[in-house]
Amino acid sequence: MKAVVFHADRTMGMEVLPIPTIDSDEVLIRSKYCGICGTDLHATELGGICAYKPGVVIGHEFAGLVADVGSKVQAVRRGDRVTVHPNRNVCGRCYSCRAGQYHLCPQVWETCVGIFAPGGLAEYVKVKEGMVFKLPSEVKLEHGALVEPLATSLHAVRNADFPIGASALVFGAGPIGLLTVQCLVNAGARKIYVVEYSPLRRELAYKLGATEALDPVKTDLEEYFDSRLPLLDYVFECSGDPTAVDTAVHLVKRRGGVVVVGISPQPLTIDSLALISKEVSIRGSTDYNEEFELSIELLARGKITLDPLITAILPIEQFNKAFGMLQRKEAVKVLLEI
Repeated sequence: MKAVVFHADRTMGMEVLPIPTIDSDEVLIRSKYCGICGTDLHATELGGICAYKPGVVIGHEFAGLVADVGSKVQAVRRGDRVTVHPNRNVCGRCYSCRAGQYHLCPQVWETCVGIFAPGGLAEYVKVKEGMVFKLPSEVKLEHGALVEPLATSLHAVRNADFPIGASALVFGAGPIGLLTVQCLVNAGARKIYVVEYSPLRRELAYKLGATEALDPVKTDLEEYFDSRLPLLDYVFECSGDPTAVDTAVHLVKRRGGVVVVGISPQPLTIDSLALISKEVSIRGSTDYNEEFELSIELLARGKITLDPLITAILPIEQFNKAFGMLQRKEAVKVLLEI
């Protein structure tokens, strides 16, 4: 089978690999669509944010058809349209698992599909039964490949305990930022501001529910918000910019909340006086738990719009072109069709 493999020298290449053989509790999926994530982009850079396992088939945002099932599998059958929760192969024994916070299990970092275990940028991929979720007929198969990033954004908004009528600012209008905007709309946000360098992405932010989309080059953010209105209730940092969290601390109101979703390639520096004197709460947000299934439900009910985010769908053989488009910020999300 064709597969895109991550090499030890941080390059990627197309290889021909054997079709995986499944165990009794596993599902073999014929992968059809796979998205490229920001962590995939960073993996190819020197000092990449996430240390991908050399030799791994990449791709953790994917959907496809069930090709085969193990003898003990009951949840799905051959031909089902499915997507995969890539971080659900957990130990079940640690404190986090026992508390129902499976996304915080330390084993996730040893078993994550597409980072440490073979992923969806291949014709076939095998996963445990508990990682497979059927797609309702209302959800297009290519949209199934975006359930994973949507779940990340949904978890961030729910993790913030965001109340109806609050205001919010989102740093970064990439896929996670734009999906966070839509989750905030669904959460009843009063006003949603977006900070983004790209004119293309700012335009998309308006279309998807932002009140205003600001260019940080042309706008002094602290002066803009301090002079026009009370400071913000919440800021969601989705860009990975190492300066954004410090800016967020200055932009939120006293006892406001900052939720950090984007992974910075550098250590963060924060104005401790502003943090302490305003009693700002900073909360990290990683992955998702029940939000994965909730995201499928939101898509089935038409509460989230995905087509504007998909700039292009390219054949798997053009994976280098797809990565290049994203690295040059010529696209928001590119799917590879397998």
